[in-house]
Amino acid sequence: MSLTLFGFRWSVYTWIARWALFEANADYQLVERDPFSPGGCPEHPFNRVPVLDRDGRRIFETRAITAFVEDRCGALGPSNDDDRALIEQTISIADNYVYPNLVRKVFENEVFLPALGQAVDPMALEEGIDAIDRVLSALDGLVVVSAEPTQPTRADIHLAPMIDYFVRSQTGTQAIQEYEALNQWFDEISKFQGFISTRPGLPKGI
Repeated sequence: MSLTLFGFRWSVYTWIARWALFEANADYQLVERDPFSPGGCPEHPFNRVPVLDRDGRRIFETRAITAFVEDRCGALGPSNDDDRALIEQTISIADNYVYPNLVRKVFENEVFLPALGQAVDPMALEEGIDAIDRVLSALDGLVVVSAEPTQPTRADIHLAPMIDYFVRSQTGTQAIQEYEALNQWFDEISKFQGFISTRPGLPKGI
């Protein structure tokens, strides 16, 4: 099976897909696509990333890619239905609340855009900050802390890169300290080799 991943170097979702493929020990080619450029990512119907091409058949949307990796490569998932439901719930929270608020509104406006010398959106930043406690409180009750974690789940792989971007901001670094379980979980999960090996090299100063 031939695999090609189309993704953007700084995309948190490309990071998620790469980490899942790493855990599966999958051999793939990474092809750079900038969704913000005029050409975008033509492999995706909405010009977004990532897209996984397997022998000419394209899978888009990150949770579908990680599900494919789990199903075809035997990696990432627990065995019982309750745990699978919890994983899907956590992924949904990450996509619908963590990414738009903590990554797009807080991290981008407090860290990423200033590092690139681009204008920030103070209103968006304020909206993101206002959402922090509600989002982190929900996650604090969901993450599973293990004394000796052996394998990340799809939920871990989906959530941890977003939290990594968030805590690069001063606001995020301070906020996560208030949530003991979440903070401990992130400390554990960020030690996995897959997290480290696939972590993007962001612009200088981030």
